Amino acid sequence: MSLPRVRQEARTFVAQDGDVVVGVGVVTFVDYGYGGYGTVEELVVDAASRGRGVGRVLLDECRGWLAGLGVEVVFVSAVDEGVAGFYRKAGFVSCTGPWLYRSL
Repeated sequence: MSLPRVRQEARTFVAQDGDVVVGVGVVTFVDYGYGGYGTVEELVVDAASRGRGVGRVLLDECRGWLAGLGVEVVFVSAVDEGVAGFYRKAGFVSCTGPWLYRSL
């Protein structure tokens, strides 16, 4: 019996305003040999920088990186309704519990 090849990767994206970090996005990729998927692990934007598109740019960078790896589905957990609304506006839909997903 041979097991499938497992691939795991992670990437961190940083948004800056000059020399100041105003946001961070952390995304992971996992493929257990049956089709990979991505997870947005963290997407944090400084309170003073919210509403200026920083989160959207970080999310687009995360999704672009995953798409380049051949990912078709991206998951994110959003317990707070305001945060879930941000992801819904980006095309994510609810699934089980606090999880939302989006096909790429």
